[in-house]
Amino acid sequence: MTASCHRAVHGLISGHAYTLLDSLELVDKEHRNKKIHLVQMRNPWGKEKYTGPWRADDDRWTADLKSQVDLTKADDGIFYMRNQDFKKAFPRF
Repeated sequence: MTASCHRAVHGLISGHAYTLLDSLELVDKEHRNKKIHLVQMRNPWGKEKYTGPWRADDDRWTADLKSQVDLTKADDGIFYMRNQDFKKAFPRF
């Protein structure tokens, strides 16, 4: 599903369309099985410009969490963001 960004949040471009690929619930085994809710997004331009929490090079990604989403470092436009940041950027979604 494609949505237009209404507010520039963490490097996202206001007025630019992004594709919502998935909604995820990860389990952080290193922190008492804490649940982490993220959305997987894609910039159709194929370049990731998201600079917020859970970007590809964020320290929050443990080896286990990376394996849960099959995270690879590629400039393919795919990125992950917190639900609350998604709601700020896409309030009408």
